[in-house]
Amino acid sequence: MDKIKEGLKSKNRKGIIIISIAIITMAINILLSYFPKKIELLYSNGLNKKMIQLISLFTGLFPFSIGELLVLFLFLLLVVLFLWAMISIFRKKLLRSLIIIGAYLSFLYIGFIGLWGLNYHRVPLEEVIGITVDQYSTQDLIDLSQYLIQEANNLRSSMIEDEHGVTQIPGGYRSIFERAQKGYDQLSIQYQELGGNYGRPKPIFLSKAMLYTGITGIYMPYTGEANVNILAEDYTLPATTMHEMAHQRGYAREEEANYIAYLTCLTHEDLDFQYSGTMLALVYSMNALKKYDHVAYQDLRASYSEGVRRDLQYSYDLWHSYEGKVEEVASRMNDQYLKSNGQKSGVKSYGKMVDLLLADYRRDKN
Repeated sequence: MDKIKEGLKSKNRKGIIIISIAIITMAINILLSYFPKKIELLYSNGLNKKMIQLISLFTGLFPFSIGELLVLFLFLLLVVLFLWAMISIFRKKLLRSLIIIGAYLSFLYIGFIGLWGLNYHRVPLEEVIGITVDQYSTQDLIDLSQYLIQEANNLRSSMIEDEHGVTQIPGGYRSIFERAQKGYDQLSIQYQELGGNYGRPKPIFLSKAMLYTGITGIYMPYTGEANVNILAEDYTLPATTMHEMAHQRGYAREEEANYIAYLTCLTHEDLDFQYSGTMLALVYSMNALKKYDHVAYQDLRASYSEGVRRDLQYSYDLWHSYEGKVEEVASRMNDQYLKSNGQKSGVKSYGKMVDLLLADYRRDKN
């Protein structure tokens, strides 16, 4: 009996040690947020970059997403631990159960920060690539939107359509995954930070379920995998793939991953990637314009080509059919996740994508 009690005490001590390490890790994470240049040099472009490449190349040997299986396992394990904690109330062992749950969550947090999380504190992307994000007028936004509409209309005329008149990419997601690296190879000539050898993007097996959450892709820090919801619209898949690959390269902030997706799609040699990136930018630009000048938004929207209009309508119909409580909960969880990692405005911080697009547009004009 004494040995059993001593064993339990030992397990409790181990759990408390892990929780303590997590608290220390949290403090270090906060402290390092004040040193973005050090993070950029030593972590994002140093140790972490090499570590992610090594992990992703290993997991890339498997044709399925290791990360997806890991998420399911970790979630089920958490459910089991909570059920055990509820039962332990009646066995008067609640404290031990809470320590184990705390240790489990602490272990995941330590792994997240060490494997990827510090990338939230790296130097802002605009400083790395040399563009100036400034205040912009509504007219600037109108000019950008006009430019993107012209580009989208021109590129859309070269797209292959399905029987419903919606853009279809021959070979589907497999073709997209095979060709995606070309965009990064090309852009890394100009921006070396985006270079590197990583594992290929992976399809999400539970893509149907993911539609109910409104999520198009997810990066798994523990496995270094860029996972994509393959049931989303064909024309969005290249940009989504590039977005998750940006996370894979250590760009954690959503707006920066979106902008990198836009750049890598535009520098890609294939027109379907160029169209996907342009449409990504167009949706963000027009959504911003709608808030500031609804009349101008309506006028510009009338200039969409029939093909662009069909693609956008199909996209709306697809996601609208899956809207509900699950998406609302998923959005709130994502919002809290972003805020907890330094993106104080949460989901609304995605608006910086437009600032980056405007800075890029101004630079090209000048």
